Amino acid sequence: MPPEELRYALLKALQTSPETNQRALSETIGVSVGRINQALRALIQRGLVDVSEAGEGRRQRYDISPLGQAEQLELAAVFIQRKEAQRDQLGREIVQLQADLADYKKGIRPR
Repeated sequence: MPPEELRYALLKALQTSPETNQRALSETIGVSVGRINQALRALIQRGLVDVSEAGEGRRQRYDISPLGQAEQLELAAVFIQRKEAQRDQLGREIVQLQADLADYKKGIRPR
């Protein structure tokens, strides 16, 4: 998973479940606990996530800061643009494949 996708997935997961732990984040996002730990530390150092104690034991709460919310929105905008470009490219490929299939059915060799 590319770093920006991991940042987005982590911010999104923390938004819905701020009292989660790194193992649960690892399972939800599908990357190793070590990678979650590294990415989470980077988010905290950049001021995108605030950490506080969440009651008993060593439980922590991860709250997305206003800066983190802005980062999440910026990443979402980038991903939307990327996905729209991919959709457009797939549309062009589908049109070409449909034309090739139509030609094949008419007995014309594919280009």
